[in-house]
Amino acid sequence: MDADQRSYARALAPFATATYLAALVCAFGFLALLFGGDPITLPDAGLLLGPAMVGVAVLVLLAILLFAVPGRRFRDQAASTWFGIWTGVAAWAGYVGTGVVAYGGVVESFDFLVTLVLSPFTSIVALFAAAVTWADIALVRRRGRSAGPPRWPWEDRT
Repeated sequence: MDADQRSYARALAPFATATYLAALVCAFGFLALLFGGDPITLPDAGLLLGPAMVGVAVLVLLAILLFAVPGRRFRDQAASTWFGIWTGVAAWAGYVGTGVVAYGGVVESFDFLVTLVLSPFTSIVALFAAAVTWADIALVRRRGRSAGPPRWPWEDRT
């Protein structure tokens, strides 16, 4: 990856992360309406636990997109697919780990851990992180092939 592509990847990372955050907020709202429940169902969890969990997942994604993507070469589709999957797993782990630690530790909050892992809200965190990572990598790879905008075949005949 050349210097122009690395700087493009670093400039694209905050926008991809903002898209991830907006998609999470939207999906959490729709899932709450669809299932008639909240992302965190335990009443003694507090008001800031959910935003803190989402914040850590967003920061994990931002760190990966800022520091890991610009240093890698994604020559084939399989490499970017596995990288996206592992990014989703990292965001999921940050989300769940923050919830468990902030709620009171693994032993004290085993019920919370089980509820959190089985929740559809938690799977959305991983799925959207993987999708945003794949889109980010696709845009960075596209930038490496040509620095200009896409062109139609008849535009090259000038």
